[in-house]
Amino acid sequence: MNNELLTYFYNDIEVKKLDSYLPFSANSLESLALSVATSFKKNKRDIALVFSSLFEAQTFLDFISNFISKDDILFYPYDEVLRLEAVSSSKEMLKERIYSSYKALTSNNPIFITHSVAIIHEVSPKEAFLKSIKRYKVHSVIDRKELVNNLISLGYVKVNKVENVFEFSLRGEILDIFSPSSYSPYRIEFFDDEIDEIRLFDVASELSFKEVDSFEILPCHDLVLSKEEVDRGIEKIKEEVASSTYKSKLEKDEINNKISKVVF
Repeated sequence: MNNELLTYFYNDIEVKKLDSYLPFSANSLESLALSVATSFKKNKRDIALVFSSLFEAQTFLDFISNFISKDDILFYPYDEVLRLEAVSSSKEMLKERIYSSYKALTSNNPIFITHSVAIIHEVSPKEAFLKSIKRYKVHSVIDRKELVNNLISLGYVKVNKVENVFEFSLRGEILDIFSPSSYSPYRIEFFDDEIDEIRLFDVASELSFKEVDSFEILPCHDLVLSKEEVDRGIEKIKEEVASSTYKSKLEKDEINNKISKVVF
């Protein structure tokens, strides 16, 4: 990072305007990134930037990352085009959004970068999002069945081998889980109902590389709903389906069958 370079711009007129919350100008994304990075280094305060497109937000992120540690930058992207090819990338974007929401609510002084499409979508109230986060520590005594139910209710998918975010697997005394709270999945080893060890592991090799004292499970959705809200939604869907005159009995039965499989 070019921290020494930033000091040469401390007295720049546009940087001083930004420092004082005044309108300022930048003739390119590069100069904007330099001004924001300089002001952030001087004042270490929250700065939020909303761009007109995902491309501009990503480009700005690339520029400012040359000056500011990634630990101080939060990126909140949303796919601007609905297409089948976007499914996998959207999962990574969802991970970024949830992680950024989590860090924005629990950390101090980040640079928050997003774009217009991302901010028009509904998100969870702060209290609901924070309440949904589950925290566990080494030596905690927990009911593994209850933990698995919590994972499923938060949107995690049970698999044989964890390879992607929002997945978990349970093999005897070992629970693997890939939460968006970390860039690597966690491996939790139990001794009976007590958490004995927590380690980060590499997806490709499946080898552990770092021991940690705790881990956090974040939700898998932008919008976190309570069980009561889910139940009310299901009842409304059932009522709409029952009263619909546009759907055949077969279609109604198929919808009701899908509803019956909803797990919370």
